[in-house]
Amino acid sequence: MKIELEKEVANTLVNELKNIGVDLLPYEGQFAFTREQVLGTLARCINEQIEIIYYSKAIVYLQNNDASLIDSLAIAEELGYKIENINSELLATLHLQNVTFSVAEKIINKYFKGN
Repeated sequence: MKIELEKEVANTLVNELKNIGVDLLPYEGQFAFTREQVLGTLARCINEQIEIIYYSKAIVYLQNNDASLIDSLAIAEELGYKIENINSELLATLHLQNVTFSVAEKIINKYFKGN
């Protein structure tokens, strides 16, 4: 059974996601506000919008968020990256995307709770 959010609630959800750096507005009209469609669009949105570029920024991010690189390397392995294709920018980006998706998914689940 598909449960859709009312437009007003959907706008609140979009605004709350924007507060964590995820802008779903460019995708408006490409999906109805069902949980599955929002999560699918969220994944695509995060992959397109969230990236850490520049070695120095990547190193600082990793030092502060995954100094051992265990999480970042696990994400890269899960996604099929080979060691020769991995660098600090990729690891930082994958980690930040993963963290952002987790936070955004909690926000989305709050709106679809009980549905």
